[in-house]
Amino acid sequence: MKLNLLSVFTLIFLFISCSSSDSSEDTEDIVVELPTLATVEISNIEETSVTISSAVSNNGGATVTEKGVVWGASSNPTTSNNKENAGSGTGDFNVTLTNLESNTTYYARSYAINSKGTAYGAQKQFTTLEPEPQQKIYTGDLILTSQQEVDDFGAQNYTVVNGTLSISDSNDPSTIVDLSPLESLTSISNDLIIRGNLLLTSIEGLNQITQIGGGLSISANFQLGTLEVFTQIEILSFLSITTNPQLTSFSGLQNLSSVAGDVSIETNYKLIDLSGLNSLTQIINGDLTVRSNDLLTNLEGLNNLTSIGGALKIETNDSLIDFTGLDNLQSLGTSSMAFTWGDLEIDGNLKLGGLDGLESLTTALDGSIEITNNPVLLNLDGLANLENMGSPTVSNTIYIGIQYNDMLSNFCGLKLVFETYGNLITDEIIGNATESFNPSTGFDDCP
Repeated sequence: MKLNLLSVFTLIFLFISCSSSDSSEDTEDIVVELPTLATVEISNIEETSVTISSAVSNNGGATVTEKGVVWGASSNPTTSNNKENAGSGTGDFNVTLTNLESNTTYYARSYAINSKGTAYGAQKQFTTLEPEPQQKIYTGDLILTSQQEVDDFGAQNYTVVNGTLSISDSNDPSTIVDLSPLESLTSISNDLIIRGNLLLTSIEGLNQITQIGGGLSISANFQLGTLEVFTQIEILSFLSITTNPQLTSFSGLQNLSSVAGDVSIETNYKLIDLSGLNSLTQIINGDLTVRSNDLLTNLEGLNNLTSIGGALKIETNDSLIDFTGLDNLQSLGTSSMAFTWGDLEIDGNLKLGGLDGLESLTTALDGSIEITNNPVLLNLDGLANLENMGSPTVSNTIYIGIQYNDMLSNFCGLKLVFETYGNLITDEIIGNATESFNPSTGFDDCP
């Protein structure tokens, strides 16, 4: 019996010894590593705050006692810099950092701490937003007539002119040469007029203007070469660019899509095309006048213009050879009660050989056609699809005047409109290569 008890005790001792040995070996196999972190994701960036998300995907073999985000203005921030504690354990987390400086670049990365030490995720950077400017409003119309007045007004940092702003030099000699003091301006509730500034070469300083509630008039600025400041303007009540002899293009107006009233482009002697107006799709209730731009060879830049609520007037452009650029223009005039008429006036263009580019024009409501004094004009084929000129009456007929175009003998472009309206047209077709023209028989040879 004693032998059996001894055997049992021996077996128990050996079992306990083996178990202790195995447990010791298991403990020695556990190696603690630093935690593993995801790269931070940055969202909701504001002037003074931001949201940052990350995750602890692996605890490294030991409990994560703390996790969160560190950040600073220098690269590779640590917990000795700024930190935001997001708790403990593994899994996703996010924090919102506040009281940041506006318009400042920061660096951020996630961190996690276990018994091994502190681990960091990959770094990302972000820049807080600029603060919204505080509005300072000048109420009333404002006229700046000297550089000193420009400087003095600019020093007050107004952001809005609640009225019309006129910049018009009245000095002899002129003094306005720099509009940069006006760089705080963002909005003008009525018109912006820049006129008669003989030494002004640039309108830099108006770059922050995002809204003009009225129209834009730029005239008689003899040294002005560019309009590269109005890139944020989309709508105007009128546009007048006249007598700026050094102006070469309309770059700067590329986002202008709609003008409510008249568009006038006149006596800009170095203007070679209308590029910069490529977004303009409609002139709602006004005329388009292109007059006396000596180097203008075509109307490229108006390619997206589909309707003019008033008249189209193309006059005395000495280098203009055709109407390329108006290829999408479909209508003149308006059916509204705005009392605008869809007249077509083409006069005194010395090199104009044809009306190519007007083939899409089908409508000229309640208008007239006057084509005069274009000495090398050969035909009117660009008007071949014009068919709708409104609702004339016997007492209120359509007027068509084709006069003194020395080389013009082909009138076939008018065939459709004469067939449509017949005796409701009053015509004066005289003084061309064909001295007189009889619409009743003159289209017999036309296709």
